[in-house]
Amino acid sequence: MKHIVSFFVLFAGLTAQAQNFTPEQSTIVQAAIVESCGYMRNLNQVSQTVETIKVDQGVHDLYYTTVLTGERRLDQSFFDAYIITVQSSLTAGYDHQTKTWGVFSVQNVSCVPQ
Repeated sequence: MKHIVSFFVLFAGLTAQAQNFTPEQSTIVQAAIVESCGYMRNLNQVSQTVETIKVDQGVHDLYYTTVLTGERRLDQSFFDAYIITVQSSLTAGYDHQTKTWGVFSVQNVSCVPQ
C-alpha cells in the first residue's frame, strides 16, 4: 500500500513540474511582464494550459496560456492587484542564443486590474 501511495505522490509531483517553466523560460516571461505591465511583485501562477500542435513527423510545438496574479505599487504602501495572462510558445528549432533545441517566446501579455 505504501508503494502505491508513494507512486501517486511522485506522479502528481512530476505532472505539476511538467507544467512549470524552466528558469530560462521564467526569466523571459518575467521580462515580458515588466515590459508590458511594469514591475510586478508577488507573482503567483494560478493556472496554465498547454496546447500541443503537431507540425510534422513527430515534431510538436507547445503553446502555453498562463494566468498569474501580481501586485504593482500604486503609492508608498498601496498596491493594485492584477490578473496577468501570458501567451507563449515553445517551438521546434534550434535556439542559437541559448545553444539548445526549442525556441521559447512570448506572444502576448495582458494585465487586468482586479
